[in-house]
Amino acid sequence: MAGRASSRKSFCCFCALKYVLFFIFCLLFSPFSTALDTIIRNQTITDGETLVSGKEVFVLGFFSPDEGSPNKRYLGIWYSGIQPRTVVWVANREKPVPDNHGVFAMGINGELQVMDGKGKILWSSNSTAKSFRDVPAKAKLMDNGNLVLQRGEVIQWESFSDESNTFLPGVIVEYKFLRSWKSDSDPAPGDFTFGVNKGWNQFSPLGHITILQIYTGRVVGHKIQ
Repeated sequence: MAGRASSRKSFCCFCALKYVLFFIFCLLFSPFSTALDTIIRNQTITDGETLVSGKEVFVLGFFSPDEGSPNKRYLGIWYSGIQPRTVVWVANREKPVPDNHGVFAMGINGELQVMDGKGKILWSSNSTAKSFRDVPAKAKLMDNGNLVLQRGEVIQWESFSDESNTFLPGVIVEYKFLRSWKSDSDPAPGDFTFGVNKGWNQFSPLGHITILQIYTGRVVGHKIQ
């Protein structure tokens, strides 16, 4: 009888262990464990962490455009799963974080900020999205590559309206222009700009530029198609 009771006890322990392992597996691989695409007040993204858009099309995080200079870190958005990394937007273009202690967060007034490890602000969206009662401000990375700062349904700021060297489908081009990088390893604003000539409703040079590629799309309304 004692041996039979001991066997039952061992069998129960084994079953319990299987359920525990199954529960852990579900936590790790279920939709509830997917990456975040949104941050709110008191949340941060540090170097090594990322936001990933809902369908895993784009990633936001810190990166070094020049692997030989890892001491220059930038907050950017790039395509997920594509090598080499294809960056479509950079926040702190002119002020890189000097080490891997960078922080991306929402400031006290709702503005988005990139800071170094000492809390010095290197870049800000310069647009506030204060939270009111049950309508908190949030920043969300969309599947079209747009980083949107909003309160409720009201958009306070978006990366699509910020300076970049890339046009993505759906970007509003009425007040948008492209500004080149200084070089492949330096995303600081370069010598070349490109924008929309409203009179002709087509793309044309704005200032010092040499056209190296021809864009075959067209402008419909204020969006690229």
